[in-house]
Amino acid sequence: YAGLNTPAWALINGESEYGITWHAIVPGIDEGDILLQENITIAADETSLSLNTKCFATALESFPKLLQGIQEGTLQPVPQDLEQRQYYSRNRRPDNAGVLDFNEPASSLEALVRALEFGNYPNPLGSAKLLTADGAWTVRSAVERDGDGAPGTLLAIEEGEMEVATGEGSLVITALASLDGTALAISTVANELGWRVGDSLECLGEDTRARLKNLAEQTAGSEGFWLSRLSNPAVCDLPIGGGLSDVGASAEIRIQPVDSATSEIDEAIAVAALGILLTRLSGNESVDMQLQDGPPVNTDIGALVAPMQHVRVTAPADESLQSIADSLTRELEQVRARGPWFRDLVARQPELLSDAAPLTVGIALKVDAGLPASMEEALN
Repeated sequence: YAGLNTPAWALINGESEYGITWHAIVPGIDEGDILLQENITIAADETSLSLNTKCFATALESFPKLLQGIQEGTLQPVPQDLEQRQYYSRNRRPDNAGVLDFNEPASSLEALVRALEFGNYPNPLGSAKLLTADGAWTVRSAVERDGDGAPGTLLAIEEGEMEVATGEGSLVITALASLDGTALAISTVANELGWRVGDSLECLGEDTRARLKNLAEQTAGSEGFWLSRLSNPAVCDLPIGGGLSDVGASAEIRIQPVDSATSEIDEAIAVAALGILLTRLSGNESVDMQLQDGPPVNTDIGALVAPMQHVRVTAPADESLQSIADSLTRELEQVRARGPWFRDLVARQPELLSDAAPLTVGIALKVDAGLPASMEEALN
């Protein structure tokens, strides 16, 4: 296993053994001669968190042996057989974007849930998810059982678990959360949605699997951008939180003249004007706003992505409205090109979950028009 996030991929693939490798550094990624290897047995309940921990511990324990071998010249480098290895790139994602497909064996689904459990550490791959016509949730833990029934059939619903028939055996979901990371009581969710024993949860069809694959591919490359934007928000902190009597000062708003006359106000001018207002009120040069770019996304897999993106308006006091609007046009082009991001992204980054500051201002553009090309491409 070479590349990134390989302990998780080993779990997804059902491996019973893993290991760490000290190898020489060469121009090719992870292609250097093997200097030392240590094997690790994968436990039946192994998660990415526990396997990563074992890997770090094994690497630390074996490092003195590596240094001793280098010092004494006793290491015997072994060339890697590159035909036998598997390489996992940064942007590779689990099948179906992590959505559970109850056509699959319960053992594979349990392995996926365990592989996507990183504890309180960043999860770069995605959450295991339950997707139905009623909505989407993250599955935090699940275990395989030998229940029988048509794939997707609800075999049992209890206070802290629900059992679903799969292509082989059954899967007992023991921890469920909203996509934003809020823990949910399984019985409460089932009662609110009217789920009953004997009901069927949707299994993924070929078309949906293909669309989920496309969605994962379209969003993976932009996840770093959205993480950076979400990690450093330009929050609009308006001086009215405690009531006007507590403000203690007035905000002066100045808008520079437009550079060139226009016959109508386009979207960039309108949003730029709002951005100038908000930056002057808050005393900041930049402000982030939630952007609904087109009609609300109501498709089935659309429940997995954030309904709004974040657009940043930067409005220096010495720039004109037209200049700010021109910069905003480039910002809108960039945001639209990046496409959507998965709604579970914040929950997969613990530092964002604890420090996330809500954006209190939202804008909707072209609500009667079609979706932006990047969103349309990602969802279809």
